Amino acid sequence: MNAVPAIRWDDPSLVLLQRREIGKVVREVYRRGEEEIIKRYRMEGAGRHDRRKVWVREHRALERLRGLSVPVSGGFVRTRTPDGWEVTARREFIPGSPLDELDGSDLDAAAVLIADMHARGVVTSDLNLRNFLQGEDGRIWFLDFGRARVFRWRSPLLWTYIGRDLARFSRSGLRNDQARWARFWPVYAARAAGHGLPVPLLRWCVRWYGRRYSRPYGEGR
Repeated sequence: MNAVPAIRWDDPSLVLLQRREIGKVVREVYRRGEEEIIKRYRMEGAGRHDRRKVWVREHRALERLRGLSVPVSGGFVRTRTPDGWEVTARREFIPGSPLDELDGSDLDAAAVLIADMHARGVVTSDLNLRNFLQGEDGRIWFLDFGRARVFRWRSPLLWTYIGRDLARFSRSGLRNDQARWARFWPVYAARAAGHGLPVPLLRWCVRWYGRRYSRPYGEGR
C-alpha cells in the first residue's frame, strides 16, 4: 500500500474524533475536512502488538464491497518509527446522520445491504446500530469494518459466520425487538436467496447462535 500519500499531522484540517490506548497500541481517528477518515495506529516498544491487523481487515472488506453503500478505502501504510511501528489507514468520509433506531424503510434498506455484503463473502462481525449511517443522499450506509472477515464464496465457515453476524444484529442492532426482526428477515432472506445464499441453513445458524444472545439487551456481554 505504498502509493498512499503521507499525512501531515500538523494539517489544520485534521480533526481528532477519537483516541484510545489498549496495551501497547494507541489508536486515533481523524476527519480531514469533508473528504476522508484517517485512522492512525501507533505501536511502541518490542513484542507483539495488534495481531488482528484491523487496517488489513478493513481494507480487504472495503475492496471486496466496492459499489455498495460502504466507504471507499484509501489504503494503508505501515512504517517503522524510532519507538516501534505506525500504521496509517484512510477511507472515504460519508456525510450523514447517526440512527437512533433501524425501522421502516431504513430497516428494509439495511436488510438489503447486509445481504449484499454477505453475498460477497464479507461478514462484519459488528452489525451494531452505531455503525449504520443515514447519508445525506438518503441511503443507509455501513461504516466500520475493523472486525470484518472476508471469505471465499461457499466456504462452510462463511455460512456459520453469517449466522453469528445476524444473531448479533438481532441483539445489538435491533435490540432483540421481535417485531423489527419479523420485518427484517423476509427482506434479507429474499435478497440473500436471489444471490444464491442457502437461506434455510442460514436461518438454522441464526437460531443456534441466537440461543447464546438470548438475554435481554443490555444484560452483560
